[in-house]
Amino acid sequence: MMNGGAGAPAVSGNPSAASAPAAASSNPANPANPNPNPARTRAPGANRAPAGNQAAPAGDQAAAGQPASSQDQAAIQQAIQSIDDAQAKAVSANDLSGLTAGATSDFANQQKSVTQDLLDNGVSNIKLDNIEWGAITLNGSTATATAYETWTTTYSDSTTDQSRDRNVYTLVQQDGNWVVQADDHPDAEAAFPGGLQSIPSNLLPPGFPNPFQNQAPQGQPGQQGTGNTNPSVQVQP
Repeated sequence: MMNGGAGAPAVSGNPSAASAPAAASSNPANPANPNPNPARTRAPGANRAPAGNQAAPAGDQAAAGQPASSQDQAAIQQAIQSIDDAQAKAVSANDLSGLTAGATSDFANQQKSVTQDLLDNGVSNIKLDNIEWGAITLNGSTATATAYETWTTTYSDSTTDQSRDRNVYTLVQQDGNWVVQADDHPDAEAAFPGGLQSIPSNLLPPGFPNPFQNQAPQGQPGQQGTGNTNPSVQVQP
């Protein structure tokens, strides 16, 4: 599922180990969008796992528990894909009513908040391009599944960007079915201490540009739409 916005917390907050590399964004900074590159929480995808889905990177570590049977793996993957489908449809239709599919009631409420954040940031469409499945393990009636998801986001001004994120899902059984209880984005949370998504501006020296914000083109400091209103600072050797 897709994260709401830069600085917004992930759906649940357990930082974990190694990070998957993110694809480069092709979305230029856009003044029409308050947040031109909202982090994806995990957009419930518009496609079932295609036949060409790749295996997860070899470095993916299994969570504590027993490997899931093939039957449980299929049911868990279907539950995750169902919340992806629901989120993609919710963004496209600007209608959050279908976000209960495959989710606990608490997680469905979190999905609604995250999806509304995407809409508020000028997102008009999200598309799940690919899922690379990692470890899926069981611990009693709880399951943990790792998935590397590649999403394409389209904004209201028709610009797009693509990202690849590691999602660590927690699922539980309800009425004999697997449903999603939580979706962690450990790589996003581990980027800065305490889950920060960027360096707060009030911690930077006056006039010093934030290196994690979009910078104005060289020779045009403070250009509108770049997200950086601070003048560039030249450090002489």
